[in-house]
Amino acid sequence: MEDEIIHAFVEQGILTDSTYVWKEGLTEWVFFESIKEQYVSLQETFDLGFQEGSPLWEILNHETFLVKRALDTPEGTADFDVFEPEMGALILECREVMPELKGVRKNFSGRLDSYNIVLRLPHTGHQVARLSGRFPRAFGLSPGKVSIYNDEDQLIGILKKGNGRPDLVILYSLDEQVRLVSVRGSVEDWDFQIIGAGFSPMTTSRNWDGDGKELITEDGNFAIVFPSTMPHNDPIREMTLITMLSLERLLL
Repeated sequence: MEDEIIHAFVEQGILTDSTYVWKEGLTEWVFFESIKEQYVSLQETFDLGFQEGSPLWEILNHETFLVKRALDTPEGTADFDVFEPEMGALILECREVMPELKGVRKNFSGRLDSYNIVLRLPHTGHQVARLSGRFPRAFGLSPGKVSIYNDEDQLIGILKKGNGRPDLVILYSLDEQVRLVSVRGSVEDWDFQIIGAGFSPMTTSRNWDGDGKELITEDGNFAIVFPSTMPHNDPIREMTLITMLSLERLLL
């Protein structure tokens, strides 16, 4: 395999220290751990940008993401592990980290109203997207908004609360003038449609019956299905993905 493919498999968790490998010059198969140092410099310099052919490009252009609550995670946090369905490989991690304390407020229940949620590649921690800002839970209050950043921490979109009839949340362009995506549905049933111009609606389901269904049998796990009509290399993919992973934290 080419070096780029080896690196992609490492990023996706397909190639691990205990995977048997062979290459020219070896007399027998060995654990990858024993030759991994030969690829360390490649890992440090490999371009992880959202460009065609990169590991991040391949990951974000999956159509189905299986979302499993991370182990030992309190209810209501945005800590999830994300798998692809065919091989069951861990491809993304979503983790909520403590926001800067300056200016952070607590709501009436004593919980923080500020969010700093990071979607990242496993093993390296490379950021795929980040959601940060204030987002009051109760409809009718100050609308608030959160900002969404890409893997280079550049602002790519704004998320605002809808009125709940029918929009729960709305993704806007940077100037907050163009509506990119609306999330509609039932928080109680966790049944959502993600509506945008130019592609079929995306869906979520806690009753996923396709490939990998055995991965997400526990309560709180779900599937996110992007339509094949959604353009590749489109920032809407990473914005929508981190929004849906953060939705429980933002609305409940």
